[in-house]
Amino acid sequence: MRVGEARADEVIDDLHAWFATQDARIHMITFPNVITDESLENYFNAIHTVYRRLSPRQTFIMDIRQLARNSVTAVQRRRYAEFEQEVEALDREYIAGAAIIAGSSLQRGLVTALFWLKPPVYAYSLCRTNGRAMEWCRARLSDPT
Repeated sequence: MRVGEARADEVIDDLHAWFATQDARIHMITFPNVITDESLENYFNAIHTVYRRLSPRQTFIMDIRQLARNSVTAVQRRRYAEFEQEVEALDREYIAGAAIIAGSSLQRGLVTALFWLKPPVYAYSLCRTNGRAMEWCRARLSDPT
């Protein structure tokens, strides 16, 4: 396998429409314009499969730039916090970090609101570009801690 090439068992593209493997141990999740309750639950189910498929110390780029204003409801924010509580032990084992691409102050505010309900157990960075998010993820992966 070439450097930077993901192993077949570490490619998550087939698990959910929002997922794409970018590089070895760097995975992209691109959130759509509007999230329904059903699509959010499907995403949560796919995340459980991700944890069964991947080895520890993966990074994720979560691109929320397409999310429309007020497209995530209060119920969905609470459900996200509940889900993060459910997978906290797995997050600790598998996630080396997450770079969140937010294009507006409203999107950054959404991240603040979500993380106020349930702070992540992994390192994260708010980024404005995909390039910066990739750099941050590569730096996290090179850090042995």
